[in-house]
Amino acid sequence: MSRTILTVRTNASRDSVLQFLSVELPRLGYTDRSTPTERIWGKNDGVMIKGQRISVHFQPGEVYLSAWLHDAITGESDLNGFVAKPLKTVLRQVLEQMAAGIAALPAASPALQNAVYCSACGKPAEPGSRFCTRCGNPL
Repeated sequence: MSRTILTVRTNASRDSVLQFLSVELPRLGYTDRSTPTERIWGKNDGVMIKGQRISVHFQPGEVYLSAWLHDAITGESDLNGFVAKPLKTVLRQVLEQMAAGIAALPAASPALQNAVYCSACGKPAEPGSRFCTRCGNPL
C-alpha cells in the first residue's frame, strides 16, 4: 500500500472535517467509496482510467489526508514518480486544497476536542474504554 499522506494540525471537530470533505469532494467529482474501516472518496473506476482516491484518518489535534492512484493491475501507487504524472499533479492539488480548507475550519469546543474516536472505524469511544465497541480496534 503506497499512499501520499498530508498531516493537517487542526482543532476542528471530526464531524466538521467530515462535513467539509463530504461537501467539497463531490463538487470535484469524487464519490463516497467508504468501507467499514476507512473513509474514502474516489473518482474513476481503476479499470480503463486510473482511479483517484482520497481518504481521511483522525488523531487528536491532527487529520491525516491520504491520496493515491488505483488501478486493477498494479493496485495502489503514491503521487510521486512520472507514471500518470498529469493525474498525480491534479490529485496532489486537490489534496492540498482540502488540507488548506481543513486548516481554516473553526476550532471545536473543548469537550469535542477531547473526544476519542476509533482510528479504524471512526466511532466515538465510550469514556474509559480501551477498545472500540464497534470493531474491537485498540483505542
